[in-house]
Amino acid sequence: MIRRTGRRAYIFDFGGTLAWERDAGGLQAARADLVRRACADLADPATVEAGWRAALSDMAAAERVGTPVSAGWAAQRVVGTLEPSAVDALAPTLGAALVDPPGHPQSLELVPGVAEILARLRARHVPCAILSNTGLSSGAHNRAWLDAVGVAGAFVPDAMLFSDELGVGKPAPVAFEACLDRLGREAADVVHIGDSRWFDVAGAQRCGLRTILCTPVLARGGEVVGARYHRVRHVLDRG
Repeated sequence: MIRRTGRRAYIFDFGGTLAWERDAGGLQAARADLVRRACADLADPATVEAGWRAALSDMAAAERVGTPVSAGWAAQRVVGTLEPSAVDALAPTLGAALVDPPGHPQSLELVPGVAEILARLRARHVPCAILSNTGLSSGAHNRAWLDAVGVAGAFVPDAMLFSDELGVGKPAPVAFEACLDRLGREAADVVHIGDSRWFDVAGAQRCGLRTILCTPVLARGGEVVGARYHRVRHVLDRG
């Protein structure tokens, strides 16, 4: 794709930057319980739990180098550890269920301040993209949620990139390059906004993008009550 220069564009991370999970602890527990029940015939509960913890650890290590992971990836990992012969029969169903566990689906909410920022960018016709590692969620789920809360229109339709669909994740340079191609912009004209110093700031800067670290503001109990979007507003106010 031809990249244009001179007009600023923005890339947003998803989790922790645009959206936050209201009950992260409950969702984590529900996923662990789902794995225990799904794998009950493969091993005793303690072994299943250890296998799940190991799968999550492997997932975190893989993500750190840009390997695309997903709920399906984690399901294959844990089932394969417990009983390799059961992977084909069990892992696909378990992976799909892990995205939104029955009885305890994801409860995403917009990070406070995001709607205002996106509205301002959209009113100015500023091109915006998303580049996100999906973890145990999925690009399809996140995209549907963005549409449901009314902010999907702020983004270039084919520039909402999620690692489980893209086949690579942050901080790999190829992930950022793919997003720049979808935006049709050179790196020097793009600002990447995210909440991780490693995945967002370091990853984007290695590719020549400017960055804004936008960490959530947490209340007692872990509820997100705001985000440090003042730097974003400052950039917008400067035009």
